[in-house]
Amino acid sequence: MNHKFPNPSNIQDTINWLLEYYSITDFEAAAQKVIEKFCEVKDVPFRYIGSNLFIGSDEAKIMLMTHIDRVGFVATGGVVKTGSIITVQYISETKKKFSEIVGRFENCQLVGYDPISGNELFYARLFTDEISFYLEINNAVSEFTIIEPIPVSPIKTKLKIDNGIAMGVLDNTCGVAIGIKNVFSRPNQISCLISTKEEGGGYKGFQNGGRGAIEFIGSYNPKALIVVVDVRPTISSSQEIVVGNGPVLRLEESRKKENGIREKLLLADEQALKILRGFALENSIKIQEYRGSGITEIGRAKESMREVAIRCCWIQPPVLNNHTINEVVSLQDLYSTNLLVEGLLEGWLRNE
Repeated sequence: MNHKFPNPSNIQDTINWLLEYYSITDFEAAAQKVIEKFCEVKDVPFRYIGSNLFIGSDEAKIMLMTHIDRVGFVATGGVVKTGSIITVQYISETKKKFSEIVGRFENCQLVGYDPISGNELFYARLFTDEISFYLEINNAVSEFTIIEPIPVSPIKTKLKIDNGIAMGVLDNTCGVAIGIKNVFSRPNQISCLISTKEEGGGYKGFQNGGRGAIEFIGSYNPKALIVVVDVRPTISSSQEIVVGNGPVLRLEESRKKENGIREKLLLADEQALKILRGFALENSIKIQEYRGSGITEIGRAKESMREVAIRCCWIQPPVLNNHTINEVVSLQDLYSTNLLVEGLLEGWLRNE
């Protein structure tokens, strides 16, 4: 297959390029392969750590961590043919009503795709009876019985841009695009773990996410700073996160225990925070700091391997409508996230 690659320095172009490839949790192979090809063309080193694609230098002082998988559904059985109805499962466990999940994909055609090649197998509409999720197949490329799981994704779409706002599937194409931009410009100074299995696993009975990071953390070099670049959903709380008010610097990750007490898992590296705050001030970049609920894949890795000492920080563009086909990000927040990554690298190298 001939691939047309984007300009890696153009984040928006790279996001649209990534959206040309399906990448549901546990079924990221097609998207990973095309990034491999991009690395080969640009002479950027890459290798696999478990199921994760690692790009850049093993000796880098900073490693970005950004997941490539997205939310969707999995078909595990049934006969695919035009007009048939099959049962599917959402990629992760959820306490939300079935109809609420369906609403996230309203008026969106879903596509079943080959887990290896990424080729489209059928097109369908999602509905629910509040007991299960179903797909009504409106166009099957061929008729077949599902034996191995088939990933089901929203159909490919490009970002919609209007007045400084981008809308589309941003979680976590934003982070992967920023990772590619930075590693491709400085492959000997910065690396990126393009991780898998972050969004879900509940359909398999696994914990909801972070499985790729858990595969990696045992080989982590504690001399490197891990910088998690993932979108941050907006929230309504005493620490409200607002789209357009700048990237989010998370200060910690914690987990509420059964007794209601919050257990701190990880704190943001103080040296990294100092560099980021100083860079933001010097360059008039608005930032939002957050200490509260929620946990990213690095926190899940820490939960799994408590004995591993981890140096990390988080730089997150805030988004509206997370885990829908209409996620919303401010382009200024997106570009400022990248500027903070670049500023952190410069300051970190100066201090080494």
